Amino acid sequence: MQRCVMSCMVAPTRSAAPPQLGKLLASLASVLFAIGVLSVAVASPIAAAEAEASPKSNKDSPATELLTHVTFASCNRQSNDQSVCMKSITSTIAAQCERDGGNSSKPHTGLLLWLGNAVYADVDEAGVALSLARPAHGIEEEYKHLTGNPYYREFVKEVVGGGAGRVSGIWDDRDLGQRGADSSYPQSEAVRCLYLGYIWKGHPLAVTDATGDGTPGALYAFTGIPAPAGTPLAAHFVHSVCTVTLDVRTQRTSLPDLADALLHSSDATGLRLHSRNGATLDDKLAEIRGVRARVMEADLLGRRQWAWLERTFATYLTPTAHSPGDAAGRVHCAVTLIASSWQLLLSDNKPFEGWDLYPASRSRLLLLLKRYKVEHFVFLSGHAELGKLGVVRRASKRDICFGGHTAAPAGSLPREPLFLPSLSPL
Repeated sequence: MQRCVMSCMVAPTRSAAPPQLGKLLASLASVLFAIGVLSVAVASPIAAAEAEASPKSNKDSPATELLTHVTFASCNRQSNDQSVCMKSITSTIAAQCERDGGNSSKPHTGLLLWLGNAVYADVDEAGVALSLARPAHGIEEEYKHLTGNPYYREFVKEVVGGGAGRVSGIWDDRDLGQRGADSSYPQSEAVRCLYLGYIWKGHPLAVTDATGDGTPGALYAFTGIPAPAGTPLAAHFVHSVCTVTLDVRTQRTSLPDLADALLHSSDATGLRLHSRNGATLDDKLAEIRGVRARVMEADLLGRRQWAWLERTFATYLTPTAHSPGDAAGRVHCAVTLIASSWQLLLSDNKPFEGWDLYPASRSRLLLLLKRYKVEHFVFLSGHAELGKLGVVRRASKRDICFGGHTAAPAGSLPREPLFLPSLSPL
């Protein structure tokens, strides 16, 4: 497996902020990605001041403190070799810990975040896709296959659980045991219980119970990794990293025929240019308008998930909002990962599904981020069985697609490091 290392700087917000907060944001250092491993470090203002006072000492040592790692994964064939967890990802985490002054002898990641298809429950033992939805008991066997694997179990216990780490994530159709599953999928609540029971680890019961915000069969959630006590970051932020995981499977309407709509768009132009007015033309144009309307009415998240997402942005992620219930009045999140199994900005992954097939939902999410001025966020996605980085420079949004540490096409991950300049507000 090839290695992919991506680095970006967290830039200070341009909105008004207390001087101390602005200084801290200005000193937030690199967010590093390596085979789906994310590390967040913060430069210590105290150490920086000491280094400035003594320019001859430790010139080559950056005044940074490693805060947390997030490991994200997707497209995992549970029957394949899982040793990559311990051998490759663990060594990457250890190298980062050593480089940033941590304890590399006991590498630790704060969160293992699944971005969809933690298991392939929609295929038989030969890997052939099943024509019908797999029953819940068969899906459970696949979850047991993954979580019972000695390499995966050791990774979760020693690298994730060894330091009070957590495992969470979002599902995709293979996790559900049916390709192309949508809101008509009949087993979503049963599989939700399996997913939370086998995949999610280390979260308080109140957090797991809140997944889906009470919507039966839904798995969306808002979670956070607490900022380490006693660090400069903890003086201003409750969480070093927050995650917004979106369910783009069980709440969505059926997939609209976007290709048909685009073809009809060409038909409409031709009809207006070359046809005469009359009942036939009017009927044809009405049909075309109907096709377009169906595309724009198609919804990826569902009414209740949209309402929950807007409340989450308004309550926790606006620049002026303080963390609810925090006596110190700190900001809730330093960095936010917005994760779904489908790519949001990257739209050239065909034949893979993506947010571009639901254009109204895609626009709605981007407008919500702009409306609530959400800052310092990264889009994460899986599903596509390849890894790549996308940047919309005009809007300063980043989309990182990661997939397939056991199911990726050869050569899909770049060998050389990739770099992001900043995580800026919309």
